[in-house]
This record gives sequence, structure tokens and C-alpha cells, in this order.
Amino acid sequence: MLPLRTQSILATVAFLLAVTSAYPQARTLSVSPIRFQPAQEQRVALVIGNSAYADAPLRNPVNDARALAGELRRIGFKVTLLEDADLPKMFAAIRGFGDELRAGGVGLFYYAGHGVQMRGRNYLIPVGAQIEREDEVVYRSLDAGQVLNKMETAGNRVNIVILDACRNNPFARSFRSMSSGLAVMEAPVNTLIAFATGSFWGVYAVSLPIVVPLAQSMGVSLPLSIGAVVSAGAFGSNACFYGDTTVLSAQASGCNLFAHAWTLVPYSVLAAAVSTAVYVALGYLL
Repeated sequence: MLPLRTQSILATVAFLLAVTSAYPQARTLSVSPIRFQPAQEQRVALVIGNSAYADAPLRNPVNDARALAGELRRIGFKVTLLEDADLPKMFAAIRGFGDELRAGGVGLFYYAGHGVQMRGRNYLIPVGAQIEREDEVVYRSLDAGQVLNKMETAGNRVNIVILDACRNNPFARSFRSMSSGLAVMEAPVNTLIAFATGSFWGVYAVSLPIVVPLAQSMGVSLPLSIGAVVSAGAFGSNACFYGDTTVLSAQASGCNLFAHAWTLVPYSVLAAAVSTAVYVALGYLL
């Protein structure tokens, strides 16, 4: 059984492939019939999982990368998998990835590991990087923009970039210019970028199949039970520092992720208190 996180990423990839397969590569207006891409076009993926950091090791990236690489191979991708890669290995892999994309088809880049943003740019941290000063990040890590540049230069039909970077960067306390989370990236033509965040829609998908039959068996009000689950998801989406709503709102407003999340705490606590009182009262009345 694949981890839920890997299943979510695969579902995203499948959806994006289904959507983009309907679009021809040419972007100029034409009255001739649309020619769809051949089913045999190549699919190339570069998957990187970095876990073994000396100062701040991570548990999941290598396992996530292995699971995703296996599933991508199963659906027809030619996959290059890197585990705990240093900077030369990452750079060489991206160069080879770009060269392969020149033959056309679909390209997919996935990165799991530490990632930081500094002055509006995102940097992927290699294993073994000796970064002791803030200005060294640029030279001892990989600018995510290099991946986009390779894809744009290749000119293939469609590209997908998935950044599953840990948002607890190990330099946040030491380096003042670094912000939590990743910066917004402008995608080149025919390129789709996805950032992995916690999504509270999953609360409903996991909880409702359990809560509904449990409520029915206990004789509890079904509308009230469903409302409680929906309320919990809405509360968590706004109260969690790494929820999708918080991340997207902070990026859109251009402020620090934690600063934005702290501004929501008083409202979240007030909403939780009022909701608790209402649900307790309705529980006695219904």
C-alpha cells in the first residue's frame, strides 16, 4: 500500500497528464484539425530525495522518492532516481535530464528534501552542503530556476515540476534574509509547477467514511456530525502553519508564512470557542 502522500502526488500527476494531453504543442492559431500527440511519446522523470543531512536529517524524502519513482516507471516514465545527492550529482542529473527532454515528450521533476527561499528565489539544498554564511547558499545549493531553464530550453511538449521541500529550513534562525516556505515561481510555457503542502480536503476524505457509519450506529445526528467534520477541516486549514490555505495566502500577500499564521491565531481560537459552545448546545437539543 502506497503512503497517502505518494498517492496524492500520483493523482496530481495523472490529472495533469490527462489535462495536458488534450493540448497540441503548437500555440499559434490554426484552422487545421488538431493533431494529438502520439501515445508513444517519451516520458522522462528526474526524482531526487535528500534525507541524510548532517545537521537536520529528514525521515521521509528518500522513501517518498523511491515510492514515486516506482509508480512513475509503472505508468511509462523513464526515471532517474537520486538519493541523498550532493551538488555535483544534482547538477549533472539536471543537465542530463534537460538533454533527454530535447527529444520531446513529457518531463517531470520531483524534489523532496530541504528547500529554502532567499531574495525571491528557491534553492534546493544538497546533502553534504557546507553552508555557514547566508551568502553561501547561492553557491552551495541548487537554484530551482535551473530546472525551469533546462525545460524551457528543451522545448518539449509539457513539463511538470513538483517541489516537496521541507519548510523547516535549518538556516531560518541564523540567516535573516531567508523566509519560511518557498517563493512563487513563474512557470515557462508548457510547464506546470506544484508545491506539496498539507491539504485539509484530506480530512474529509479520510474522516467522513468513518464518522458517518459511526454516527448512524450511535444514533447521533448525522447532519451535526458531518458539520463537525467540515468545521474541523476549516479550522485546521486556517490554524495550521503549514496548511494549504495558510501557505497560499502568505505567498499571495508576500509576507512570512509564520507571521501570517500568527495573525490568524486569535480569530481561530475565537471561532473554535464559539463552535464548541454551539455544538455542545446542539448536541443536547438534537
